[in-house]
Amino acid sequence: MVNTRFARIRRDLRVAALYALFGGAWILLSDLLVEVLYPNPRLITQVQTYKGIAFVLLSTVLLYTLLRLDLEREAAARAQLRESEDRYRRLFDNSPEAILLTEPDGAVRAANPAACRLFGRTEAEICAVGRAGLVDAGDPRLETALRERERTGAFHGVLTFVRPDGTRFEGEVATNVYPNAEGQPRTSLFVRDVTERRRAEDELQRAYATLYTAMDQSQAGVAIADSQGRVQYINRSGLEIGGKPEGDLAVGIDQYVASWNLAHLDQTPMKAEDVPLARAILREEANSLEFLVRRNDGDVVVLTNAAPVRSREGRVVGGVAVFLDVTSRKRAEERLVRLNRTYALLSQINQAIVRERDPRTLFEEACRIAVDLGGFRMAWIGIVDPETRLVRRVAHAGLAEGYLEQLEIMLGDDSSSSGPTGTAVATKRRTIANDIATDPSMAPWRDAALRCGYRASAAFPLVVEGEVAGALNLYSSEPDFFDDEEAQLLDEMAGDIGFAMEFSARLERQQAAEAARQEALEQVRALNLELERRVAERTSLLEAANRELEAFSYSVSHDLRAPLRAIDGWAGVLAEDYGELLGEEGRSVLGRLRAAGKRMADLIEDLLQLSRVHQHAIRPRRLDLGEMADQVWGDLQGSERTHHARLVVEELPECWADPSLVQQVLSNLLGNALKFAGPRESPTIEVGGHSEGSEAIYYVKDNGVGFEAAAAAKLFQPFQRLHDPKEYPGTGIGLAIVQRIVRLHGGRVWADGEPDKGATFFFSLPAPSDQ
Repeated sequence: MVNTRFARIRRDLRVAALYALFGGAWILLSDLLVEVLYPNPRLITQVQTYKGIAFVLLSTVLLYTLLRLDLEREAAARAQLRESEDRYRRLFDNSPEAILLTEPDGAVRAANPAACRLFGRTEAEICAVGRAGLVDAGDPRLETALRERERTGAFHGVLTFVRPDGTRFEGEVATNVYPNAEGQPRTSLFVRDVTERRRAEDELQRAYATLYTAMDQSQAGVAIADSQGRVQYINRSGLEIGGKPEGDLAVGIDQYVASWNLAHLDQTPMKAEDVPLARAILREEANSLEFLVRRNDGDVVVLTNAAPVRSREGRVVGGVAVFLDVTSRKRAEERLVRLNRTYALLSQINQAIVRERDPRTLFEEACRIAVDLGGFRMAWIGIVDPETRLVRRVAHAGLAEGYLEQLEIMLGDDSSSSGPTGTAVATKRRTIANDIATDPSMAPWRDAALRCGYRASAAFPLVVEGEVAGALNLYSSEPDFFDDEEAQLLDEMAGDIGFAMEFSARLERQQAAEAARQEALEQVRALNLELERRVAERTSLLEAANRELEAFSYSVSHDLRAPLRAIDGWAGVLAEDYGELLGEEGRSVLGRLRAAGKRMADLIEDLLQLSRVHQHAIRPRRLDLGEMADQVWGDLQGSERTHHARLVVEELPECWADPSLVQQVLSNLLGNALKFAGPRESPTIEVGGHSEGSEAIYYVKDNGVGFEAAAAAKLFQPFQRLHDPKEYPGTGIGLAIVQRIVRLHGGRVWADGEPDKGATFFFSLPAPSDQ
């Protein structure tokens, strides 16, 4: 109203000013013109009269025109104002957001329909109760919001609001201070109910927490990156595989490649784009790769599978990689390949021994087979000259590059100065230098050996008739190449070559003595048969090594148990049909036979259970071990030792584990406790536990015979027994199965005991993530 009044005053003043300006100009200019045109005074009076009439007429027209234009502009402005007010009113009424028009003191001037629906009140009720009836007075954020709005003129945040029935809800608030038409301060308040959004965010946060907890319990490493290749998460197992105590998040994959020192299997450094996680993001496809993590404590072989993460629209928004430490598996595979290769080498050399009669030809053939089939970089055979005591090279194969020409080995009192070859000849034992770069025995020839690419060497004595006649020398391009098992096979190979040398020496002596020719021929036949037997034996060992693993499970499950069932069945028939004829002692022997068969069947079944533990797919869920312990104890009831035994089950924490596997753990531990406490006068078994961080720790305690503390580490090894099997029967597999099941869940198992004072077995399992 004040602004409208001021506008009208300005308009009136503007019209008066224009009128005064026009009137003054008319009077001044018209008088000057009359004086010039009409000098006659009488005529001037008459003209002045006409001039006045004309002024009144013109000023009337001018005033009418000015007022008409001004009124038209005011009418247009009023129409525009009404249209604007209508437009904003429709926006106010139809807004899906709750809007309140208030004063700084909290009085509410207007509320749109959305606000009425949100607060459960009519507009009149909202205006009546004001801010004090809408906002929870106990919300500490209210004072902060008011101070912020007073300081900056605006506030955006969350407050707690109250409905008429007393229910409260979280509301997202946006408020601003503005002046109205009269210049007085007013406030607008926008409110949005975020209760469901908060609940969804909380549910999402709990889901994320559960997911990350599960991934941290996984034995496999997990890494998650966004679409830009920035790593967002690495679980505990992943950091352990990488040899890192912690990981830097929101950094690029290239930085991880540098800090984790990743390399291909051939030791060439990896580029960031070669990492499976990066390839999954860039190429938008799943892929897998084996590579190395070069840690301070040694290289680790990692198998990684990676896949892109897509949005609902199919756009790649990140990637996930799952990786496993397969170092042990790779080493086992490499060791198996090497052993198979050594068996094949041994078989081929034995065939050459049978085929070749000339020692020189045999030596050349043996060296060639060692290089071509055995994978050695170089092989040579040296024979001791009895006169000069020099080890003279008689055959070699492989890459030498002048190494043998500078190799002069003379046997003396100090065998350590003649390298592995001299030591092997002097001591009649194999001598291995698994690291030529550091082994002091290789000092005289180290530089030349390293130039030829030799990294490990071994010398095997060739013994003929109890005396060392020479040595077989093998060189590998890999350090630490020779392990004990492979060295034993190579010992046998050197023994076979020495046997062939001995055979050749005998043959020469027999040929020199015509009188003993027939005897020599017989020995030749015998030796040939022996050599052929060895060839067949080595060949069958090579074939059996590959068949053994495939046949083991079937043999245990069928071939071994079928004869046992037959023995037990026929023994039962014998006892039933001919028991009276056997006599007391015969029936006793037959009973022991059937008992031994049952023990062996139990042992086979336990071995199968032990082997099947790792094949069992873990399906964890929340478990109550108290109920499970009672159920297992009920299953054990009925044996003589349970008649007077007492089970005490304390309140147990819940765990997150596979029910069938954990039931097997409890069955083994309770059965074990019952077995060793049963002979007691008052056998008591106690089951208890507690939560400790992310673990649920349990124990099974008995008052049985106990054990020595020093023997605790042996208890969980297969077939380890600490007591007489006649008094305490069993196969010694149960505790090994317990250990494997607990470790499959990522837990621990240990034991404590004292002779004649009982034993306590502890194990831990993952606790549910919400505890």
